[in-house]
Amino acid sequence: GWKSLEEDHLRTAYDNMKWAKEQPEYRDWADQVRQERAAGYAYEEATLPEGLATVAVPVFDEGKPVKYIINAIGPRGDVVGEKLPELVGMVKNLARLASERR
Repeated sequence: GWKSLEEDHLRTAYDNMKWAKEQPEYRDWADQVRQERAAGYAYEEATLPEGLATVAVPVFDEGKPVKYIINAIGPRGDVVGEKLPELVGMVKNLARLASERR
């Protein structure tokens, strides 16, 4: 979902993905990718070791969909709930600064 949300691209990305745990249904995965793209960040805990969660935000560069990704990973209790918006904001600020520095 980094390059495009077009169905062909999503299907190819899904088919080529190396899944760390059980592979989700394509439709569920594609819906999650679309939601995360709209939100500007991705949240994940299901594929990480138990008790951890992560927030990832893209860093953009002119002419490229995504140049890098900034990722914050930590104990789930420090990432979820009321803490999530603050963490997302911090990571988005870092990504924005990195995008400006290119």
